[in-house]
Amino acid sequence: MLEKNIEKIVIEKIRELCKKHNVNITLDDKSKNRQFKDLGIDSLLVLTFIVEIEKELGKKLPDEILLKINTISELIEEFEKH
Repeated sequence: MLEKNIEKIVIEKIRELCKKHNVNITLDDKSKNRQFKDLGIDSLLVLTFIVEIEKELGKKLPDEILLKINTISELIEEFEKH
């Protein structure tokens, strides 16, 4: 149950931030597994996603994994693990 909530929060926050930064993507099962760069999302925006999601969840991801996250699915997985 908590994992589904984490996924929902991550997707919601990504939608919100993409809209705010004028990045037009469709978030579905296919896009969750595509590389951020292939979705038109740069590394700075990915870090913005992470910071905002950390605030929302009250969880902090370890710094050493931040640059290893390449997809929305990986981002969800890391928040579920920590």
